Amino acid sequence: MRRTAGIVFLLALSAASAARAETVTATLTFTDGSGAPAPIANATVEIWRFRPRGWFWTWGNDLTTSTDARGRLSATMPFAGNGVIYGLRVFATNPAAVVYTQDAWATNHFNAADAVLRGFNYASARRDPRETDTIAQLAVLA
Repeated sequence: MRRTAGIVFLLALSAASAARAETVTATLTFTDGSGAPAPIANATVEIWRFRPRGWFWTWGNDLTTSTDARGRLSATMPFAGNGVIYGLRVFATNPAAVVYTQDAWATNHFNAADAVLRGFNYASARRDPRETDTIAQLAVLA
């Protein structure tokens, strides 16, 4: 009988934790070629958490999402317990470009992705409506 009561108690805790959530928000920018801040628009972002995973605490990618056109991110994450640490992994990737990293200077990568995105948006807005093929994503070596 104690064993059954213990299982019910654990299930009740799991249900209570599942109902709670946390929201991760951010506005991501980089310094463009003119020295002005620019949004990291439509970029792929991984949300990593250092939290209990089985018997141990460890880092893991819990959600992959993207920023909006203004570089904003808002994501709801299930509550994973007290003391959880969050981290973001931001990629110089958007619908128009994937910039492959060859060095540690991230500003160049976001600058290249942003420039290609501007060209992509310009071309997309001015296409003949009869053209139905997809504009392919460009691979950039920065």
